[in-house]
Amino acid sequence: MIVVAILVASTVLVSNILQFSSYVDAKFYEDLDRALNEMLNEIELLEEKAARIASLYFANDNTIVYAIGSGNRQALRIRAAQLFKETEVEYCVVTDNKGKVLVRPHALEIYDDDISFMPCVMAAISGRTITGLEFDQTMDMGACSSSPIYSEQGQLLGTVVVGFRLDTDKFVDKQKKIAACEITVYRGDVRIATTTVNQEGTRIKGTRAAELVSRRVLVEGKIHSGRVKVFKNNALAKYIPIKDPNGLIIGMLLAGHQLREKTERIFSFIQAGLLSTSVLLIISALFITYITTRISRPINKMIDRAYYDALTSIFNRRYFDENMDRVIKNLSRSSGTLSVMMIDIDFFKRYNDTYGHGMGDECLKIISKTLQQGIKRADDFVARYGGEEFIVVMPNTGERGARNIANELLDSIRSCNIQHESSEVTDHVTVSIGITTGRVDHTQNGSEHVKRADEMLYKSKQDGRDRYSFAYLN
Repeated sequence: MIVVAILVASTVLVSNILQFSSYVDAKFYEDLDRALNEMLNEIELLEEKAARIASLYFANDNTIVYAIGSGNRQALRIRAAQLFKETEVEYCVVTDNKGKVLVRPHALEIYDDDISFMPCVMAAISGRTITGLEFDQTMDMGACSSSPIYSEQGQLLGTVVVGFRLDTDKFVDKQKKIAACEITVYRGDVRIATTTVNQEGTRIKGTRAAELVSRRVLVEGKIHSGRVKVFKNNALAKYIPIKDPNGLIIGMLLAGHQLREKTERIFSFIQAGLLSTSVLLIISALFITYITTRISRPINKMIDRAYYDALTSIFNRRYFDENMDRVIKNLSRSSGTLSVMMIDIDFFKRYNDTYGHGMGDECLKIISKTLQQGIKRADDFVARYGGEEFIVVMPNTGERGARNIANELLDSIRSCNIQHESSEVTDHVTVSIGITTGRVDHTQNGSEHVKRADEMLYKSKQDGRDRYSFAYLN
């Protein structure tokens, strides 16, 4: 019996070790996904910032317009340099209406070259404004936006492209600080910015990715993840392709965790130690599990009742109030972005009056379930705020993502096709949404975000309901 018990215990222990190993890998991949999403959100915010600066500061500056129109390059150089410093962009180029460079404030000695091949410049020459990732001979990769420059008579004089660089130590170091993993930016298959260092402590910029990775990501356009070897060091890594404004793949982003030999030896030591004490651990684990289950079961039930809405089974107002402060505290450490939605069922009082409160409760359940299904990311949550009002909290989601989710939720609610003859909007149940998005700092509290989202909800109602309205927090 003792031999059988030892064999059973050993089998269970080995199984647990394998499950733990799988859990560690899954946790690492989850961290890498979050790191890449954070980086993509940061790039999107930089592109949006560049778009505002290009159109509001450079393209509409009277001095720049006059200098280009009159051919006064010296005046153009001086004014462009002033705006470059004031706006704190990291890349700027002004061209004529053919795409020939007139001035680069960040590289004054390089001009008169033709950059009409850049998608942002091509778009501006044709009178359009676009954002995206770009590069030229002075920058390996940047989040950029362009704008055409017109004379007072409406004649195209030239273009301006401004942006923020992704090929710097500053950018990757910031992302590493936020995500707590190694970060690399590639142009093609070449590392142009990285936090990874070699044995001498030097960043491995200028080196190339493995051929298998390059073919899968750059040629096939697929995501690649798995164990890789970087200068004799094992790492768990994930690569995603990045594209220019025309949709062409021009590079990759990498997030990775290094699995150093010391860590692997410690893990092997833990395995050996666990194996040698397996019988004691299993007996202890069974006893602790039994006691913990008996104690925690009623506690978990009480917690569930405290934080979940009894009717709809989604989070309640108390959960929102307590977790909103946690979300703001976490995001303020990295100046992250937060989007909040206030959602209200249109003419719900009339629905109750027409169909009765029993049908009203069923309507609330369907709407709650639909909203819950529309929130896909692990960090996002939806809560019943009160009555027929709901609130959605989306950390690390910018304006574009919030607008997309709002449209999806509106369509999903309409697709439920819940009959509502008393509505002034249509013959089925609809909702109105108010959205706000903003950078988070430690001085803020949840009420500021709720107030702004509620103002936008009121605007949606005033504008006819069954829609969303958006405004930045500040």
